[in-house]
Amino acid sequence: MAVQQLVAPEHELGIPVPQIPRRTRTRSVLALIRPEHWPKNAVIVPFVLIALPSWTPRAAVQIAWIILAFTIASATVYILNDVQDRHRDRLHPVKRLRPVACGDVPVGIAYACAAGALALLSLVIAVGVTLLDAPAQAIWPIAGYLIVNIAYSAWLKHVPLIDVFLVASGFVLRLLAGVLAISASLSSWLVLSIFCICLLFGIGKRRHELVVLGSSSQQHRPSLAAYSVQLLDYLALLSAGIGLMSFMSYLTTAAVVDTFGRLTLTLSAPFMLFATFRYLQLIVVHRTGGNPVRLLVRDRLLVVNCAIWSAGLLVAYLAA
Repeated sequence: MAVQQLVAPEHELGIPVPQIPRRTRTRSVLALIRPEHWPKNAVIVPFVLIALPSWTPRAAVQIAWIILAFTIASATVYILNDVQDRHRDRLHPVKRLRPVACGDVPVGIAYACAAGALALLSLVIAVGVTLLDAPAQAIWPIAGYLIVNIAYSAWLKHVPLIDVFLVASGFVLRLLAGVLAISASLSSWLVLSIFCICLLFGIGKRRHELVVLGSSSQQHRPSLAAYSVQLLDYLALLSAGIGLMSFMSYLTTAAVVDTFGRLTLTLSAPFMLFATFRYLQLIVVHRTGGNPVRLLVRDRLLVVNCAIWSAGLLVAYLAA
């Protein structure tokens, strides 16, 4: 079955709309595990490294192990989610191109891929604990991530507010796993800020779906019946405000001050504010936000802002 051209205009969806030919089975399976989303599993790296009193090769290996484990775990979740949502995805102008929804990957093969991913995840965890000397307590956030997301795919994604809270919790679990793997200390301010920022991304995605899909949005995602654009705007502002204040409070903790010096907050505040303002501008004015990862890595202003911010933090670290 050939995949047809998307019906929604490119400017409405905020992403390129190519004419996509039929994929080979290998490419379809690769698309099933969504490699473009794998960078999300590395978001723990900068925050975990800040908590380290000293950066060591062993810590780098432990963090790489956590990233690999969550990459495989998230791939498993993506497969199960695509199988569960295949009928609703066919009603979405972009998601109908997903391998299971468009028929490129049969349901049976998708389940087999999920089982294979789980087996590979078990092997990676066993190797990490036995050969890499990774702490066993770092396993429970991975297991928690799988349980939460399987429940999310099965029914909790249809529960308003709970849906975005569970998506944001996945990033907190990534952070906890990284901290436990290297036995580092964890700031409650950092946990709160990561949760609220990721909550903002989830709210932005719901807003995008509600605006772009219009009256058909509830057919694709039933929980959208309990949302409105105005409500999501209020929730986005609230999440952004709490996330910003929590992260600024985190920057004043001893772990950050000892690593980067006391100028960190002064250097970071304008870049944090600009990144938040730009994201809100993108989801409200430009009606994007359907794919937060794409926005964060492809929007030029956000990329330049992050590059200058990172350079400033590097200078602060070397000068500390």
